[in-house]
Amino acid sequence: MDQIDKELSLPLSERVQLCTERHLDAICRHSFVRELHDTTLPLVPFQRWAAAITPTVTLFTEALEANIKRAHLAGLSESIFLSKQLAEEKEHNLIWRDFVRSISLDFDSLRYQGHTHPPITRLNNWLWMVNSNPRYGVGEGIASLYAMKALIIPLAQYLLPSIKVVASSKADLRWFELHTCGEELKHVQKGASYLESHPLEEHERLYTTVKETQDCFAGTFCRYY
Repeated sequence: MDQIDKELSLPLSERVQLCTERHLDAICRHSFVRELHDTTLPLVPFQRWAAAITPTVTLFTEALEANIKRAHLAGLSESIFLSKQLAEEKEHNLIWRDFVRSISLDFDSLRYQGHTHPPITRLNNWLWMVNSNPRYGVGEGIASLYAMKALIIPLAQYLLPSIKVVASSKADLRWFELHTCGEELKHVQKGASYLESHPLEEHERLYTTVKETQDCFAGTFCRYY
């Protein structure tokens, strides 16, 4: 049995974990992330990255809200726990605005800036489609947002000490700090359990959603000139 066959025989949660580890390794090997981690990245490229990714931070909340409406219309219980998470994500979105302003960027002028960068556009279009298009189910929407969180948390833990050095001394880093806390990890664990609870015939579809989301997200870590 080769490696691919071995992975296909694993439970969904283990396959997703391996997928996440591969994407995390690829992101951490990118020159932009290596320089950020080593604190050799100048402030301007960091500011440009923050500017480029800002529309995605906002869209994450909008995609979650779209999936909640879909779950509610279908009478699914998922709408209850998703609604609780939405309140937190809206707060996180406000905190991201504070971060953007603290590194001398104008949030309002950045609302659509990410749409000019193909990697960001690809991620944003995918997140919106999988969370709002009837072609996809509520489970796939949750899988896409879970896939993002599963990468964001270890990246925040890995990069936060370096960001404190690279960003200006007045930078408001609460968004990054929040994504290193136990509550965020609980969301990821809950998401993994939710995906695993689906019937076996749906597992491949959910795995594909996680992989596509993480493929898109990994592509956004680059310099934006």
